Amino acid sequence: MALFSADLLPDWFDAWLEPAAEEWRHLRVNALEAQSQALLTRARLHEAAAAARRAIDVDPLRQTAQRCLITVHVAAATSPTPSAPTTCTARASPARWGSSPRRC
Repeated sequence: MALFSADLLPDWFDAWLEPAAEEWRHLRVNALEAQSQALLTRARLHEAAAAARRAIDVDPLRQTAQRCLITVHVAAATSPTPSAPTTCTARASPARWGSSPRRC
């Protein structure tokens, strides 16, 4: 993932470099989205979310990158793995809140 973390010659602003830099950004986002999906299929949710967030950092307005992160969050909410929260705080410790548990 470190390979996809930097822009192509970030301190250069020459016109001839713009098409190559834009192509590199598209390649980075596509690779990060694919990595996020691959990690998601292996139930490596934290890493999948990190890859999706990096894709969003590269292109914040790209809907497919946003969709990748949402998909990871939905998978985390429905996953029975230990990395996914399965109880709400109010149900886990009602005495702490001074009230009876309620449905989340």
